[in-house]
Amino acid sequence: MNIPAHYFFIAAMVGVTLLIIVASVAGERKRRRRLEEALVRLGGAFELEPGDDAKEEAFRHVGLLRGLKTGSRGIRWCGEVAVEGMTVRILEHKYTTGSGKNQQTHWHTIASVPCPPEWPVLTLDEEHLFHKVADLFGKEDLRLDDPAFNSRWRVKTDDEDFAIVFLSPPVQSFLMSLPKGHRLRVGEGALCVVQKRRVAPEQIGALARAPVDLWRLLPGELGGASAGR
Repeated sequence: MNIPAHYFFIAAMVGVTLLIIVASVAGERKRRRRLEEALVRLGGAFELEPGDDAKEEAFRHVGLLRGLKTGSRGIRWCGEVAVEGMTVRILEHKYTTGSGKNQQTHWHTIASVPCPPEWPVLTLDEEHLFHKVADLFGKEDLRLDDPAFNSRWRVKTDDEDFAIVFLSPPVQSFLMSLPKGHRLRVGEGALCVVQKRRVAPEQIGALARAPVDLWRLLPGELGGASAGR
């Protein structure tokens, strides 16, 4: 019996698809094992499969990021750990936009410490082309004295005086040392260092330290040196 050639093509495509699915599942299981091991080494308490109550509780501590699409439902894992006497809350958040070929998955891994709830809003995002276009229409951000800092970071704030005090030279140096893909959110009771991707298990420790290291550099005139403990 002669089997049409396109049947072999279809069978090959099905086989390749199954192999991709199997490899993806195996890769995710391996990542979760490595993630669990990394979190255990950090100490603290983490939930790799949090329930709704745990997600809601974790999402209470992300300040301005409570506006993320899908809210607490998007949390994949969460927990907290003590770093130099400060409680750092960490979570991984996922949501999708679009559909079909236009579907995009957005990941955020967030490490946060509390800050005084009366602090004004301060956000830092990495500069990109759309920001340059916005500048042409008069939507410029706060500019500081360091051209390199201005070239990398776009600063938005409700209170320029607060932002200038917050972004002292040591804080600017720290922010410049962060790897690409970071952002900072300050306000609504939380100081959050964010990576816009899934963080590799071996990088969890550095992310957990980031908001604490930043907090230690804040100028004393902010009056918040003990508020995040």
